[in-house]
Amino acid sequence: MTKKVWPHEFTLIMRLKLAATCEIEFEYYGTEPATLVYDKNWQRIL
Repeated sequence: MTKKVWPHEFTLIMRLKLAATCEIEFEYYGTEPATLVYDKNWQRIL
């Protein structure tokens, strides 16, 4: 499904740390520039 909206090769790495606080880190590797957007309810990552 991802290739329908983004037909470029890429790797997305997400690190999630749950402790007293929540930390989220994203790493993107690909041939095209990209911006990560997510909704406040975590129902989807675009």
